[in-house]
Amino acid sequence: MSKNVDPTDVASELKAMFPADLPMEYPIGQKYFYERKCYRTYYDMVIDLLFKTNKTRVDVTGTSGIGTSVFYGYFFNRFMSLNRNYTIITASFSEPVISVALFKGNKLLGKCQGRSAYECMVLKAKRAKRGGSEVIGLYDGPPEIVPSNPWKKVCFAVANEEWFAMMSNYDTVHAIVGFERTRCRS
Repeated sequence: MSKNVDPTDVASELKAMFPADLPMEYPIGQKYFYERKCYRTYYDMVIDLLFKTNKTRVDVTGTSGIGTSVFYGYFFNRFMSLNRNYTIITASFSEPVISVALFKGNKLLGKCQGRSAYECMVLKAKRAKRGGSEVIGLYDGPPEIVPSNPWKKVCFAVANEEWFAMMSNYDTVHAIVGFERTRCRS
């Protein structure tokens, strides 16, 4: 086990593979991660906020460097395994490179980088939606503009006042997760 992970916070023997093609704002540089027990609780909370309210966006925020991006990987893995009918558009909005990947049913459908990458994948996602697929967007780091696509979105980011101010005019709910260096807060 990693030195900075409290063994009481790690689900018994749940070591998961981090999704290799998932766009990351800051790549974690590891093939595997330990699933913290609280990830299940936070996943359910985000799903409830997204699908049991009239909100179209959920911002998942935490403190820099202690698990928000790893939770993004966990969330992606779990959502994809439970919702094979969904097309998942994933994006990282790191400057100067925007990385975007499209997935469905455990398969990578396409990946691209650059300024036009997001628009390219949005077109593919819209095509999938017209073909009967549900679509969800998962973003690591806040984009410079508010995505206006007609599907549900989850943004995993460090608390960012500029982003919160921009999102205050939209149907967004902020979910602040309680990650600490060694464990999740209850």
